[in-house]
Amino acid sequence: MHLTAKTTREITKEYYGKSIIRAYWNCCSNGGRQGLIEAQRFPDDFDGIIVASPWVDQTGFTVGAIWNQQALSAVPLYAGQTGAGGPQGNGEVRCNRRS
Repeated sequence: MHLTAKTTREITKEYYGKSIIRAYWNCCSNGGRQGLIEAQRFPDDFDGIIVASPWVDQTGFTVGAIWNQQALSAVPLYAGQTGAGGPQGNGEVRCNRRS
């Protein structure tokens, strides 16, 4: 973000013919994570940084996503897939018996 902030200031100055007065960062999720990093590494880039819901636990999120995927892969999409009944499976059996 540091390079983007610096370049944006230069483009703005060239386009409007004057430097910006204030610069703010406002973002959440991965942008919030970037805002926290920006504040730590380059505190003079912005006059204010608003960070909402920063994504700071990437490792925990990734492990959780893998766990969810494994859990969901073990479950059939609907009960009728297993032949064990369920709303669709029972309905098919009843309809087949009537014909």
